Amino acid sequence: MKIKNRIRAGIVLLALALGLTACGGSSSSTASSAASSAPASSVSESVSAEPESTSAAPESAVSTEASPLDGIKFSVSKVRNDNTGNWRISLIAENIDMSEYALDYYKQYFTDDSEIHFIVNFSYNTTTKIMNMGGQLDVTVQDYVPKEEHDANTLGSGTVLAEYLVDKETGEVEKIG
Repeated sequence: MKIKNRIRAGIVLLALALGLTACGGSSSSTASSAASSAPASSVSESVSAEPESTSAAPESAVSTEASPLDGIKFSVSKVRNDNTGNWRISLIAENIDMSEYALDYYKQYFTDDSEIHFIVNFSYNTTTKIMNMGGQLDVTVQDYVPKEEHDANTLGSGTVLAEYLVDKETGEVEKIG
């Protein structure tokens, strides 16, 4: 009897998540679908989307123009079993190539230049890693490995599809290899 109730509850939650996702592209439905695709145990601590320090993006460098990422809700959180404390993860299900918007993402969501962010995009089945390398961002796009978002030991272990360097001042993107 308990198993039957759990199955029913799971089906109801899945239907609710699908219904919210299908109802439109608002940021609240995206957040609901991303949150429902990852169990609470994989997210240990949320990080504010507003930069806490000026080391990642000085105020003078932040643009007041609208960002292409404005309609997408990124829930940035720490990565489970990360020994460095610098890894962050964001789960999305959007039709967006993160390699094209790495600089915008960096300006909005990095709070420190020592952070390494992984964006798992379930729409494209890719994981994009963004990390600071002085005046450039190293952006690596990899195949998504099932359940990699749950543990630092498997996160970013997929086959490399492409790698880019993005100039932080000009926004110029250079494909490597």
